Amino acid sequence: MRTLNLKALTLTTAMAAVLFSSPLLAADTATVPVNVTVQNAITLTNVDPLDFGSIIAINDAVETATVTVATNDGITFGTTGAPALTAAAGGTPTAGEITSAGVVGATINMTLNSVVDPTDGTSTLVLSAFNRDVNGGGSTATTPGTPFTYTATALDTILIGATITTPASGTQIGDGAYVGSFDLVASY
Repeated sequence: MRTLNLKALTLTTAMAAVLFSSPLLAADTATVPVNVTVQNAITLTNVDPLDFGSIIAINDAVETATVTVATNDGITFGTTGAPALTAAAGGTPTAGEITSAGVVGATINMTLNSVVDPTDGTSTLVLSAFNRDVNGGGSTATTPGTPFTYTATALDTILIGATITTPASGTQIGDGAYVGSFDLVASY
């Protein structure tokens, strides 16, 4: 009988193992790649230089004269007194035009920096009194080194106007091409 009980117990255990065990399934792993493209770049493009055209510029040891190009391309002349004088001599004055492409809806910080006064290598005209117009929003005074902000659209247009001033110097301003520059720096 003992043999029978042992056989019955072995048979019962084997049947329970078959009934209560889980079938083994085949297993596999798939690695899913994750891709992200980050485009934080702001692309500035110089469309037009700030151009004062051809001018007559007579300076004086005490008095100065100015030429201002507005953000709407208008030009005005001024003087602190004779004999200092500026006047148009030709050409087409234009505000500097820069386009900016960035992330739509982002706040863009823009700073005008690194102003280099126009010079012919001998004489220098002082570049100052900057104005900006972002996307036709109107002309606003802009101080070099002081950031201004705006909300980016698909493509933004920034117009820059400024004033050049003759030096208070007894040495006559030389004829020729005068070249200067400034940087426009954009960031988020």
